[in-house]
Amino acid sequence: MKISLPYFVRGSMSTSGAALIMTVIILAMITIMVLGLADLVRYETASSSAHQERARAQLFARMGVDIVTGVLRKETADPARTWASKPGALIVPDSDGNPPQLTRLGKQVNLHSGLPSPSLLDPGFKPIVLRPADLNIQTFADQNPPTHLITDQPQDPANPASPVVKLPVRWIYVRADGTLDYAESPDLTRASNPLVGRFAYWTDDESSKINLNTAWKRNPAGSAPAGLVVNTFSASHPTSVNVASLKGMTAQMADVLHGTITPNHLYTDLDNPEKPGRFFNSPREVRALGAEFTSVFNAAKFEVTHYNHDPDTTFFNEPRIVLTTQKKHAKGRPFLDILKNPGTDTTLGDDPGYVRKPTSPYNTATSAEVIDRTKFNDVIKKLVTYLKREDWPMVDKTPAGTARISLQSKYFNNNSSRLAQLALGIVEYVRSAESSKTLVEPIRVFNTGTDSAPFYYLVTTGDHTGKDDTYKGNPRGPHITEMAIWRSNTATSGRYRVRYYIEIYLPENYGIDSIDLLAPETGKQMYLYQHFSDQLYASATATTNAYEQNGKSKWFKITNAPTAAGTTVPTMILGGGSVMNPGDYRTIVMEFYRSGTTTTFPMRHALAMGDSPTNANNAIRLDIAPLGDVGNDKAITLNFVAQTNVSAEALETIPSNLSSIESDDPRVNAVAQDWKLQSGTNTLAGGIVNAGGRLKNNNNKVGQGSSVPTDQPEQDLDINGKISSASLRMPYPRGHTKNPAGVVYSPGELGLIQTGLEGKSRTGGAGTPAAATGGIPWRTLRLQPNRYRDSNVVPDWAFMDLFTVPVEVPALAKGIFSPHDTTTAGRINMNAQTQPFGNPELFATPLERRMPLVALLAGVPKDGSGTLLKVEEAEAIARNIYFRTLSLAQGKVYGHASTYDSPGEVVEIEGVADKGEESEAVVRGIANLICARGSVFNVYTIGQSLKQTRNGELLVTAEQRQQTLIERYDRNTNPNITDIYFRKAGFQHLNP
Repeated sequence: MKISLPYFVRGSMSTSGAALIMTVIILAMITIMVLGLADLVRYETASSSAHQERARAQLFARMGVDIVTGVLRKETADPARTWASKPGALIVPDSDGNPPQLTRLGKQVNLHSGLPSPSLLDPGFKPIVLRPADLNIQTFADQNPPTHLITDQPQDPANPASPVVKLPVRWIYVRADGTLDYAESPDLTRASNPLVGRFAYWTDDESSKINLNTAWKRNPAGSAPAGLVVNTFSASHPTSVNVASLKGMTAQMADVLHGTITPNHLYTDLDNPEKPGRFFNSPREVRALGAEFTSVFNAAKFEVTHYNHDPDTTFFNEPRIVLTTQKKHAKGRPFLDILKNPGTDTTLGDDPGYVRKPTSPYNTATSAEVIDRTKFNDVIKKLVTYLKREDWPMVDKTPAGTARISLQSKYFNNNSSRLAQLALGIVEYVRSAESSKTLVEPIRVFNTGTDSAPFYYLVTTGDHTGKDDTYKGNPRGPHITEMAIWRSNTATSGRYRVRYYIEIYLPENYGIDSIDLLAPETGKQMYLYQHFSDQLYASATATTNAYEQNGKSKWFKITNAPTAAGTTVPTMILGGGSVMNPGDYRTIVMEFYRSGTTTTFPMRHALAMGDSPTNANNAIRLDIAPLGDVGNDKAITLNFVAQTNVSAEALETIPSNLSSIESDDPRVNAVAQDWKLQSGTNTLAGGIVNAGGRLKNNNNKVGQGSSVPTDQPEQDLDINGKISSASLRMPYPRGHTKNPAGVVYSPGELGLIQTGLEGKSRTGGAGTPAAATGGIPWRTLRLQPNRYRDSNVVPDWAFMDLFTVPVEVPALAKGIFSPHDTTTAGRINMNAQTQPFGNPELFATPLERRMPLVALLAGVPKDGSGTLLKVEEAEAIARNIYFRTLSLAQGKVYGHASTYDSPGEVVEIEGVADKGEESEAVVRGIANLICARGSVFNVYTIGQSLKQTRNGELLVTAEQRQQTLIERYDRNTNPNITDIYFRKAGFQHLNP
């Protein structure tokens, strides 16, 4: 029987089934959601934990940067302390001494986390997790050839197939409470304070690398080959660091590299939207230039950087003095501030080649002077103060009486006032470089004070000459080198005929293309001064004196008029025409009559330019020989006995048996003792003996052995030990093709400053009869190894470190070439040996960085002939600098045993400047491009977060590698206060 249910019963059963199904579905969905959420939580927890571990690893990595910054701040921010830098370390004073010597380097402070113990470097050392950090891991596993983070240098440089060097450093562990654990095998059982992380770091010195944004190339000798761009910057400009010397690099590639930055190679087009150029933000960007660049710079990446600079301070940690008289070139630093108008920060001041204003050349009032007397005195005294210093940090202190601990004791012992002569020589050289005048007006100075309180008084008139402390400037100009007098044996109409012979010399490398003795400057004539005690006449019968009377002063215009005309004394130019070219000699002969019977003539001659004899007397003298002044109780007059037994010749003929007096070094002619009598002979230009004229006369000792005692500073010698004239050089005028900027280009040019010029004829005061020995010819500041056996004598190169030179900084490139007004970019730090990886005592195959030193040297003139150092020669010298191989010519270690304290120390190295005076050309070529400390540091850090397990194992949970560029710079917010700052100049994560 079929039973029929009511409709409401049938509906209820249907609804309940649907609800059950829906409940099951919902429960299933909830289950899925719960399971999904559980998985999501699990993954998010893991992800969050990984992110947290990575953040902790980053924090640990930054700890290395913070430690380095702290060390830099502690060791380099005190203005009273000096320091040097090298990759991986600072060299700082040892403050534990009594008293502490804050300018003498004494100890090394590492900028890395430490060198691992040999046992940990064993490839079989376990546990593996405790092995030291390797900074130089391979970047990508599938690269062929493989590349590494820092360097691809093989362990065996002679075998490129050998494995790449490793750069292992110790870990510094961090415990949960923040304390640092320096143990290489830390305790892994301390559950209450477990290890939570570790870090390792190593700091590179960017100044020991080639700066790709400033370096370029050196020009070849002669004209540049077709297709190559000429580097128009000076030979000591940072662009002269020679990138073309890198292995695989060519001059054409160097042009492409430089043209990428500045298409016109002048840095004036950096804001040109049509030909955009820009600086590299990383050396890696060079790879975009092509496969050949990639190959070169992959191999050289340890040698190059995109940013560096050095503080440009002395080993006293004081700002260097800029060798300039112009405020524009000083850039806020101390300079030779001697001009009334030194200009502004953007414009040049007066031409320093003038002593008086060009508009008032004969006005003897101080208001007409270009040079400020007070400022000039201050500059000379400042330089003298340095010369008198006895705290040169590189000089070893020895028992009393054996150390020459000042340049005064070396050159002018017990006579500090004579130091002003050396200081004046520096000023005169700078004036010559910065003046547009062909003939620079010399400065004469007289000490109107005392030795203890000197005042160096500028002489602009005929007064104050020939006194005890007279100082004679020697700028660019001709010199009087030989003199003679002939007198007739009998009188004509009661008068004797007299001839004066005055030889003038234009040195070959004196920055002068030519001089016309008849018209040396527009509207000017050359006048010759004679000092007589009685009247003279143009002829035997003349009734009018043949001179402009001004006391005992007499000036005669140099002419080629051999016949007397009225009161005009006949003169002739012998030895050639009136135009003198470099290396030429001319003899000026003048003939006159005088009634005096004496044959003894006081010799004091001068050259001056003027438009009349009277104005010539008020003009600045171009040369005076000697300085001795007749009638002065402190001067010894140079008397010459005229010969009366020599037959008369025509005016244009110099008797071969005529005696003369001669100087040796043309610059050293200021006192009576500098002149030597040549009896019965002469070498006057135009004479029989000296036809044509050369740098050779009876008194000249060039090419001969030196007679200076061995306990005194040596003279300039050539490679064979003979006296050399290579230092007889002056810069060309400002605007000349060989000196377009009108500046001193290298502090190495100080090696041309004469140190033997004497300006006083007696050793004592009024009435003291003892005569001085005269000057020392052919002796300049020595930028070579000296002959003293010990390092207890101040080397001349120490003085060079006190100075720097103006650097041409393109306006649009200032942020690269001079990031801060007191810094200079692009120089190469000679302290390039990497610590600890480059130490040959610690590593059998040390990591080396020598290519920057090769780039520094390749193409530098190696002597006065213009011959350039080849890359092979540069490599040999660079190796000597890198390993500090001392010259066999008595090269010595000064200061710290393993560190260059000063750029000047390079002269002690084999192959740099040990081949005689001419080899100082190498020093001049590199002195402005080397340093001993840098201000930009590249910190490589590794941070790892760790988990210490209960069973004493150590797990690495995350790792971060970072590269941080730290920059040190100073800012003078107050003239008397220097503030040191540090900032991050760059940062990137390194993800191998």
